[in-house]
Amino acid sequence: MRNGIRFITSSFFLFNFSLHANAFLKTNTDVFSPNWDGRNDVLEFKISKSALPILSDWELVIQNSRDDVVKTFKADHRRKRGFSFFPFLQDDTKLSPLEITIPESIFWFGEDSKGFLLPDGEYKYKLRLITENKENLLSEEKTVFLDSHPPSSEIGAKTRVLFFTGDRNVSRISITQKVSGEFTDVFTGEFTDSKGKVVKSYSWKFKEVPSVLNWDGTDFSNKQLSNGVYTYRLIGSDRGKNESVSVLSDLTIRNESIGVDMFCDSKLYSYLPGSLKNFVRFSIYVSPKLKSDSYEIEIFQKKKMRKRASIVFGRWESREWNGNGI
Repeated sequence: MRNGIRFITSSFFLFNFSLHANAFLKTNTDVFSPNWDGRNDVLEFKISKSALPILSDWELVIQNSRDDVVKTFKADHRRKRGFSFFPFLQDDTKLSPLEITIPESIFWFGEDSKGFLLPDGEYKYKLRLITENKENLLSEEKTVFLDSHPPSSEIGAKTRVLFFTGDRNVSRISITQKVSGEFTDVFTGEFTDSKGKVVKSYSWKFKEVPSVLNWDGTDFSNKQLSNGVYTYRLIGSDRGKNESVSVLSDLTIRNESIGVDMFCDSKLYSYLPGSLKNFVRFSIYVSPKLKSDSYEIEIFQKKKMRKRASIVFGRWESREWNGNGI
């Protein structure tokens, strides 16, 4: 009977200690994005040392979804020389006793054992502790998701002017949208006025983003907005808190039936040969009620108001300008 009681007590002690070992390790997040944008770049493993026994060894092992070990943090087994006020008289063969310590925080930047950034995906980690009595304590296996690449998008519009005329083709702006990313990514479309105030917005999951968004110039309550210039932004975000933004500016609302509108594809360019962007493209929209086959635009220097160039358009043409007089 006495032996039976001793057995039950011992079993309870080991079972309770094993449960406590699972609480030794925590992380600051379950998704991180090591792309150095200043947000959520590092995964911190937090070690609870208050109840830790004296250790003879430890290691933190990280594996990919195929169970390959990609990164290991280990105990430092190097022994140090003892302290002496006279180092030149110190015996180099005498080393201080081996003391195994584990830091309170271990930082992982998403790299493998060779220092290369690992691909996006799910990774597993577990902590193994060996006490001075050679007891092997293994934490519960947990997962973390590495996501260093933001979703991407491209948006465009053939016309950027909206006339409130009753003609459906000119009473809306059709915005093309193309997105890429993961199925967990989300996108937000926002229309803003000239002061940056959001007047209408949409939210979609990755698979739900429409390839064409038709805007009829209304706000959240479907009321017609006033004349002016508006901007559309498509914002993509993922679980790693990465964001990408595509912008379509100079969307114009005009409360009239006859008119023209023009926009260019860039606010900046360089006229130097070999530049990636050494021209700007002007596109023009002409109300169908205007009976003319060609149009002319003039380009001026803003400060001197001196004419730089004239460009003649056909009715539906777009033209490029490289900064020179034409």
